Amino acid sequence: MDPQMVLLLLAVLGGLGAGTIGYFESNEVFNPRKFVGTIYRSGISALVAFLSFGNASELTVGLCVMALLAGAGVDYTVNTAEKLVSKE
Repeated sequence: MDPQMVLLLLAVLGGLGAGTIGYFESNEVFNPRKFVGTIYRSGISALVAFLSFGNASELTVGLCVMALLAGAGVDYTVNTAEKLVSKE
């Protein structure tokens, strides 16, 4: 499988994982409508990972971990920004 495709999938999984953990921590009833935002952010994180690691010719453990963290980081950053903006 192409290394860029694997990194894209890992970034998506990182974003979805961060969103799922956030829902478990919130103790709210699962609302699929709210999870759509997490899916969008995961797509954005995949784009960020592709642009960042797009020239990788081989997969390493470090690249895989960075792609997962990029996905989780994008989801967390956008979630935090949404909370800050909605307080005003």
